[in-house]
Amino acid sequence: MTEQVHLIKAAFLKVLAHPTRLRILEMLCWSESSVGQFAQSLSVDQSTISRHLSILKQGGLVSSRQEGISIFYRIQT
Repeated sequence: MTEQVHLIKAAFLKVLAHPTRLRILEMLCWSESSVGQFAQSLSVDQSTISRHLSILKQGGLVSSRQEGISIFYRIQT
C-alpha cells in the first residue's frame, strides 16, 4: 500500500476513535436524530454533541438536513 492510502485509513479511523462518536453512529443506525435528541439520550451537553457530529460530517460518515430550526443527522449513504 502507498503512503497516501495509509494516511486516508488513519484519518478514517481517527474519526471513529471516540466512544461518543461510536454511540452516535449506533443511534443513527435506527433513525435520524437532532442534536437535542442525542444530548438527551446520551446525557451529554449539546455543544459536545455538535462537535462530535461535525467531526463525523467532515469524515463523510453523516449528513444533515434542516427542518425549521432543527438539524437532523443521518448516516451518509
